[in-house]
Amino acid sequence: MSKIAQVAQNYELKESAPHVQNQEKTPQRVKERFWGRDVAFPSRLVVDMKDLNKLYQLRYDVYCLQKRFLDPADYPNKCETDIFDKHALHFGAFDHSGNALGTLRLVKNSGAGFPMLKHCEIDVPEEILLKAGEVSRLAVSKIIRKRSGDGEYGMALQGGRVDEKPKFIPENNKRRHRPAIVVGLYKSLYQESKRAGITHWLAVMEPGLLKLLKRFYFNFEAIGPEVDYFGPVRPYMVSLDAIEDQVYQSSKAFYTSFVNGLPPELIKHPL
Repeated sequence: MSKIAQVAQNYELKESAPHVQNQEKTPQRVKERFWGRDVAFPSRLVVDMKDLNKLYQLRYDVYCLQKRFLDPADYPNKCETDIFDKHALHFGAFDHSGNALGTLRLVKNSGAGFPMLKHCEIDVPEEILLKAGEVSRLAVSKIIRKRSGDGEYGMALQGGRVDEKPKFIPENNKRRHRPAIVVGLYKSLYQESKRAGITHWLAVMEPGLLKLLKRFYFNFEAIGPEVDYFGPVRPYMVSLDAIEDQVYQSSKAFYTSFVNGLPPELIKHPL
């Protein structure tokens, strides 16, 4: 049995226990129990070249072979990289055998600029861009995307906030709890952004990803017109201050989970 399946099975056994089933399921209690579990699949900042190559290979699989956004012939070594990678922080989630399950990067401001500026017009003051980073190259292995409705990020795009109790789940569509790759990647991204002094995130997103991130209380705002870049996408931005305030006000349990591991001086709200 895989490690992911074992986590799901252990959770199901806990949830079926009589003392758990009899507890009152208030919205706050649902959130506390949700974020008290191992919801964020472990991920980390990656600097080792061997592990970085695994992330580049995953990007090649997703962006060249599966989505066909990029020409595989341009990457004969089967590693998808570009000029922005050397100016980026890279994040990865790995299974117990060391296989890359998910990745994203944060491109920091540099002489190379931001990737989005090749395709989008944005209206952002220069003083904000100096402390901003662009989130891009989010990719999740097809190993994770096996369940009906998982979508390309291994999570359902539809539904309410990620930690709300669903109003109705069809009997034949009960979904196991499984640590979420995207949640883990964004947790690592958030914490390293705080450590690096990043104040804003930029991103070019399609509507599906924007909708998914809103389930985490990440409310990105448009900063430019829609463009056609392998489909309709738009440039967005959000401040880390706004994320912290929104998450804290909406789900203190989620906030506590997200800041766990940060030094006290980088935690904005009391726990």
